[in-house]
Amino acid sequence: MNRRDMIRGAALLGLMWGLPVMTVQAAPAGDLAGRLTALIRSPASARRVGAAYLTLVPTESDASTLASLIVGEGVPPAGSDGLRVHVALRQRSDFAAGRTVVVEGWVLSQTEARLFALAAAGASVA
Repeated sequence: MNRRDMIRGAALLGLMWGLPVMTVQAAPAGDLAGRLTALIRSPASARRVGAAYLTLVPTESDASTLASLIVGEGVPPAGSDGLRVHVALRQRSDFAAGRTVVVEGWVLSQTEARLFALAAAGASVA
């Protein structure tokens, strides 16, 4: 394990520990965008970072498009815990593949940046 792997692993652990907190009951079960934004612990911070991301990638400002990009081609497992794990695995995959973006000095996975952009785009955040 080299230094880069250690830093990447620490960043991933921090993301998985600090961000995905489930409050899905606040969003309708069929509303994917709402279920996704319910994973965010700090909605105000997410909106700020998400708005900055949207200035970098304005083509991703539609909530339904963002939700589809976050989930990817796979269908998220049923239940709130399944969605949290699915998103965490996509974040991990992004870091492993180098799919990162720097927003306001933060190195984020593409999935995480899109999740924050979803909050900024106006999807309901618990």
